[in-house]
Amino acid sequence: MTDKTLVLICILSQLLLARADCYTTGVLRERRLVGEPEQQTVLARVGSEELYGEFKSLWAPMLKRAGRVNIRPDYLGGLASIKYDSPDNLDMRSFTFDDDALPGDPVENVKRFCSALEESGIRVAGGFVVVAASGTPGATGVIYYLTARDDIPDHEIRLRYFKFPDPEVVIGRSLLEKAGVRVVIRRGAGAVFYIGKRLGIYVIKSDSARKAAEQAADYKDIAKKNKETLIGIETDSLDESGVGPRYITKIFTYR
Repeated sequence: MTDKTLVLICILSQLLLARADCYTTGVLRERRLVGEPEQQTVLARVGSEELYGEFKSLWAPMLKRAGRVNIRPDYLGGLASIKYDSPDNLDMRSFTFDDDALPGDPVENVKRFCSALEESGIRVAGGFVVVAASGTPGATGVIYYLTARDDIPDHEIRLRYFKFPDPEVVIGRSLLEKAGVRVVIRRGAGAVFYIGKRLGIYVIKSDSARKAAEQAADYKDIAKKNKETLIGIETDSLDESGVGPRYITKIFTYR
């Protein structure tokens, strides 16, 4: 019996014993078993019939336990696929992170995301740590969950990551959480892992509060024309010791 088979048996045992709202948090030592959900289908480039068998043995029970019906595995030209039907209009989605985005114990980080999803009323199908391939950086975490399908993917309630590159931009909790965005983890001043619709942000720097307010009004119009939903506006004072803008205004939207 190979190490991969032993790992798979361990994971499937967890599937049978785990609570119904979070079926498994385990370790995958074969990256090709990681499925990509897409339009009521889970796909993976497995490359062999043997690995397809492992993929099917992992994914078919997990989809069934997640309430998916009419599960149809297939294998063609190295590509594994499992199609399914969703009687409740919920589709499988995935979220992946790595050590660069979120350092620390990847198993604990996966569990943390699973717990946050469940607390938000989102059903978790599975969470895995994927051991890094030889010669590559650290492990990857991947979480699978169900969310209400929307014709516009940006409007689906998903687990997401948002990072603004400007170090002077601070993304706080209060404004976003009042709008229904669940902030799960903050990574520095301008990066958050969150649960919600896709966020957008416009940033304005100005030398006076009056100018900042005038510019914010212009960007509110831009957001409206782009069919974005305004979440709220925050203006922060910048360090006045240097030369340059004194205020920074952030206009948060749903894309």
